Amino acid sequence: MSLNLALDFQIAAEKFRDYPAIIYNGLHISYGELSNSVRHWTIILSRMGVSPGDHISLVMPNVPEFTIAYFAILHLGAIVVPCNTLLTSHELAYLLSHSDSKYVMAYHNCITPCVAACREVDSCAGLIVTGHYEAGKEFLPPEYQDDPIFWMDDEIDKLGTIPEFEREPVTLYAEHQNTLDWRSLPAGDFENVPWPAGEPEADARFPSIKTKIPVGGTGKPLSGNSEKDRWEQTWELLPSADGRSSSIWSPAPVATEPGDTAVILYTSGTTGFPKGAQLTHFNLYSNAMFVREYMTGYQPGHRTLAILPLYHSFGQTFVQNAALFSGATMVMVPRFEPKRVLQTIVEQNVGVVAGVPTMLIHLSRMQQKLRMDTSSLYQIVSGGASLAVDTFHELQSTFPSAGIYEGYGLSETSPLATCNLPGRPVKPGSIGTEIPGCQVRVLRNDHSFAEVGEVGEIAIRGHNVMKGYHKNPLATRQTFVHSWFLTGDMGYCDAEGYFFLVDRKKDIIIRAGMNIYPREIEEVLYAHPAILHAAVLGNPHPIHGEDVIAFVTLADGSEMEELELHRYCRLRLAAYKCPQKIILLETMPKGSTGKILKRELRKRLSEETVKEIP
Repeated sequence: MSLNLALDFQIAAEKFRDYPAIIYNGLHISYGELSNSVRHWTIILSRMGVSPGDHISLVMPNVPEFTIAYFAILHLGAIVVPCNTLLTSHELAYLLSHSDSKYVMAYHNCITPCVAACREVDSCAGLIVTGHYEAGKEFLPPEYQDDPIFWMDDEIDKLGTIPEFEREPVTLYAEHQNTLDWRSLPAGDFENVPWPAGEPEADARFPSIKTKIPVGGTGKPLSGNSEKDRWEQTWELLPSADGRSSSIWSPAPVATEPGDTAVILYTSGTTGFPKGAQLTHFNLYSNAMFVREYMTGYQPGHRTLAILPLYHSFGQTFVQNAALFSGATMVMVPRFEPKRVLQTIVEQNVGVVAGVPTMLIHLSRMQQKLRMDTSSLYQIVSGGASLAVDTFHELQSTFPSAGIYEGYGLSETSPLATCNLPGRPVKPGSIGTEIPGCQVRVLRNDHSFAEVGEVGEIAIRGHNVMKGYHKNPLATRQTFVHSWFLTGDMGYCDAEGYFFLVDRKKDIIIRAGMNIYPREIEEVLYAHPAILHAAVLGNPHPIHGEDVIAFVTLADGSEMEELELHRYCRLRLAAYKCPQKIILLETMPKGSTGKILKRELRKRLSEETVKEIP
């Protein structure tokens, strides 16, 4: 059985050719137009020597070029390495080198750090720039003018008109049929231990896709006296960009296997160097199908807002892949500005918004001021960080037409592993139940299963879990116990099978022998109407082990003394949990998705002298 995400996109594009696939800054791109653009870029990359198994880095914001490049790379059987657009040239150079990227593809406004990174990495053949040629030239410093830069716009002009995909270009067919469930996963020491709750046979089912689909070649023409000979007529021999070599390309995507790597996602690297999670075609396919079938119900005509960066797994799976495999429309927003986002929701009749809590808080506060008609919204999904209970209720009150659902996962799990589902009771503060085809457990330190309500480390296995870390077998071995992926997150499961996060394992604060979970304190702080953002961490103390430190930012127009906030905590928390120090900030350091960066707060803590509250 073959499986290539580019083929799933092609099938949808043929079926929904006249439907809008992407709306971006007033531009409407149909599925047919998007499919043809993918073919343009597939030929260009093939001429440049990109072949099955090659790694291509992407440094692009939420623009149509990201999606076109993503599926063109997969079409050739190559591997996508999405990179954060906020990285410095030195950070990018590490990713290019570690991922063995053959090329880096960048949007024109990301050109400067990318070309500098290419200079540091001899194995990277050059930079491919997309977007606008003249604008890209303006971003390019004079000293980089002679570097190996390939301007995509120029090459498209040289190629001329390329015919659209033929309706039936393929004679070989394979059947997409899911035969995997929890019973086919590798055996471990935990097989005979009962599940915390629920019926595994029912929970593990995943819908089979029995549609016959065309499959591509394996990277070279087929020959012999068999039905496969008909494939030879669909292959083209194309010269590479340097004119000295050639590459082979087929109108149909290369027939990759379900277990082949499709995407390498680098973790944020909170400690040490980032690790590259190898996500397979089946990892991403099964997660996208879950989103479509069980969560959003994406259909042609449905519109989802792309405010999550597509270089993150949450944006790729929940927004891009799930929507484009379903005939739905992505409404792209390249930059998060709450007022403009609300206007886009109203103007484009957006039905689904997925974001991290920080984004959703800003949207809620802006909507409370503007009172716009957001009745088109039927679903808001939160992920990437814990959603405070008070924030859940605030969102529910501010956007009454939408169901509010919290999910949980990591880059290594494609990303969804648990979520609250439409049609089932939603528990505020809970990350929901296991998704189909995925098992979630709570483990004690000795790796035995915890009891209901007992806090331990969350472990996951299933269709969505990565195959391992790229070029890091030691980290892979340390992350898995038998077939279980250790998340590093602490949590518990209730009697109804709902999971609750407590905190990161490494973020637990131990003061005078007592375990303190920062999230519990953050929930109390978020409940105060004057507080916009809150983050809690531990700081070494020579006698007590650690002190509790709270960082907060206030909502616009709010004023508060540190002592007043300390008294507020004393009324709601046990004395040993109350922050010993409270630091008021004008802004909270956040990553590209709006997630609060506690590592940056730790740096500030070591650099500043703060006032201790008595």
